[in-house]
Amino acid sequence: MYKLVTGGGFPSIQGGDVPVSNEEPLVRELSDFIDAVESGRPPLVTGEQGRRALALAQEITDRISASS
Repeated sequence: MYKLVTGGGFPSIQGGDVPVSNEEPLVRELSDFIDAVESGRPPLVTGEQGRRALALAQEITDRISASS
């Protein structure tokens, strides 16, 4: 995990290992959604969280395009 470290006047970020699944993200998302529907539980990622992630990705893309 990463953590913000302060000291010496400037903050810094110290890195570490981040576990990453070797699965196709869309397949994983759809599998979770199907399981949530079948079991009656909420999905791991809500529609609002998905919308916010998409808006952030679009903003990043727009800024990259504007700076070119």
